[in-house]
Amino acid sequence: MGMEYQAVYGDLRNRIGKLTRAAIDAYVRDEEDGFGVVFERNEKEYSISSGSAGASMEKKISRPNARGEGGGSVTCTMTNVAGSREMQGKSYWNKFEDIRDRINRILDPWVDLPDPRDIDDEIGKCRKVVECLSKDSSIQGECNRS
Repeated sequence: MGMEYQAVYGDLRNRIGKLTRAAIDAYVRDEEDGFGVVFERNEKEYSISSGSAGASMEKKISRPNARGEGGGSVTCTMTNVAGSREMQGKSYWNKFEDIRDRINRILDPWVDLPDPRDIDDEIGKCRKVVECLSKDSSIQGECNRS
């Protein structure tokens, strides 16, 4: 027996944020994937590690929040026999913004549509009007404007 999913129109912005975050997650995973790379993701950041004998690199990229906002700053830590040093890496902020903008351009026209749950009220009004129009003209006075 499967779970039934009920979409909530009023929660659409939140769902778009989750979609945006998932799209950015997929982008970072694809961008940073490679041979010998260990990719991890937690609530606040992506962690990408790679290395060979005597040297390693760990990159941390801040992750967007649950609404798909923010993220993209990068810190790299290089470690070798001489020690380790931390440096700023290429920011992903602009790419994250491009992903957000693309999703918003596609979905924004749908966000401002009327809530589909209101259709039941409109159908009821239409039925009342049709009922009044279909009655004999001699009892037309019973149908009041609502």
